[in-house]
Amino acid sequence: MTRTTAARTSDAGAGDQKSEKYELPENLRPSWNIDLSNRSEVPVTQESTEVVGAGSEMVEPPVEMKKRDGSVVKLEGGFVTEIHKGENSQVIEYQRDESNKVKLDANGKPLVEKITTKMNGQESVIDLSGSTQDDDLKELASRIQVVQKGDNIGNVMIASDDGKHISTMHSDFTNTTHEILEVGGKTVSRIESAIKSDGSVIEYKYADESKPLRATQIVERYNSAMGGQIVQISDRIGDSEKFVTHQQGSDKTTWRQNVQIMDDGNLAYKELVTNFMVGPSEYSSADLAGAREDFIKIAARHGVFKGNENQIKSWMNKFEARQERFRDKGWKAASDDNIAECYRNLSRVFTDEPRGNAKRVTHGERRLAVETELMELGNPTKYINQGPVGTCALNSVEDTLAQRRPQDLTRWLREALTTGCVTSRGVTKSGEKRVVQLGADQIKYHPTYHRTYSNQLFQFAAMATLGYKNNGSGYPGTTNDQMEYVRMMATGQKMAIHDTWTGGRYRKESLIRQLKNGSVGYIIPGHAMAIDDYDPKTDRFLVNNWWGGSGDGWYSARKLMLG
Repeated sequence: MTRTTAARTSDAGAGDQKSEKYELPENLRPSWNIDLSNRSEVPVTQESTEVVGAGSEMVEPPVEMKKRDGSVVKLEGGFVTEIHKGENSQVIEYQRDESNKVKLDANGKPLVEKITTKMNGQESVIDLSGSTQDDDLKELASRIQVVQKGDNIGNVMIASDDGKHISTMHSDFTNTTHEILEVGGKTVSRIESAIKSDGSVIEYKYADESKPLRATQIVERYNSAMGGQIVQISDRIGDSEKFVTHQQGSDKTTWRQNVQIMDDGNLAYKELVTNFMVGPSEYSSADLAGAREDFIKIAARHGVFKGNENQIKSWMNKFEARQERFRDKGWKAASDDNIAECYRNLSRVFTDEPRGNAKRVTHGERRLAVETELMELGNPTKYINQGPVGTCALNSVEDTLAQRRPQDLTRWLREALTTGCVTSRGVTKSGEKRVVQLGADQIKYHPTYHRTYSNQLFQFAAMATLGYKNNGSGYPGTTNDQMEYVRMMATGQKMAIHDTWTGGRYRKESLIRQLKNGSVGYIIPGHAMAIDDYDPKTDRFLVNNWWGGSGDGWYSARKLMLG
């Protein structure tokens, strides 16, 4: 049981100066339509102010827009002034006249004065403040474009001085380089490389001069969970649309089909991996394949499920299949990169050097925690339970992570077991993460009724974020505001809550819409549960109740008091 007070319901939780005209190739020109249909959150949006005349004054109030790539773009007076995602940020300052109006070039685009980029703890600055006197700076300013509208809003594009290359810092802090060339009398571009914010690199090579836009080789470099670098090379098979892929230092060979190279540098494809125990499986991310393979080897070596790789894989398959089912429904689910992050987190439970209170955790407890986390990811309804501590509302938060944000659930598990602390997904205004230390008694396993070690670690970590350092005795329960705070700490996002204890009544259609973005906390007098799914064929909702199976199951809208 839990005490829920202070309850509330959340529906989810431009100048006189002229410059030489530079035309981008058609396939790199910004799109002017913003598609909001698949966003996980509906942000405050604003069409960019139409520029008329020689300049523009920033008089409209600032707005922030959440993009589908997870970044946040800030606009002031209709101009992009800041982009940030996690710890990375980019601040853009524009040239202004004596009246403080933004100067525009001959094409009506704002002239940039300064760009400050902070990425992975490093700061770089492009300072064009002397561009009115310095010819070189003036020429550089003419080659910088900040996309002000459309799906690519926030992208910063810089053309080389010979106009043969375009470097783009995307709003998700992936940096791509495109080469500009003439094909059939038309100016087009082809991607040369992409550097992601995590440091991984993709390089594209074109050896067939008769087909200059078809990559003949793709080289991917990224770090493994063990800290080494993995180099994966894909070569086109003859004149076909298939690639053969091998990893340096390994005899493993796989085949790719339906390979697509996106303008933002992402690589999409289908990879056939033959597993004689579970049959063929398809993946769309080489990073996922590498993280998966690393984890299986590390987990087996450290005795997870007694080193049985088939059993380890079976739980991984259950986990991945559930995410695929959510994606098939058009609902928000963990991406391949998110799933890969989960496996890297679980691997690091064994490979990271423990410090602080985490030194108290034995190897057997680490093994047990990884085992039960895999079970929890594979079947959250069965394996997330409460035990004798009044943490039902915190279980609701745990469930929302296991169902749709598993990368954050496994991140907290890894942090707790290797550092004795958990950190916030986002950062404070000063750019720092919030750090919460678990108590010495919270880090160790305490066998209790139907509650696994991974359950305990999340629940105790959540309690620690709320200021409780014991192992649950005397815990007074959780308010709605506290539920949202824990969810914000773990994911940087609020959660949806349906609170009937205070007399609230909700519509079935509203709940279904919310379920597209994640599980919903469901509160009745004295208790909190989670609603995880909806079956349109039976018109019923899946409820997770925490009591070892008792009360879990499918319920009608009437039973859930929905209008």
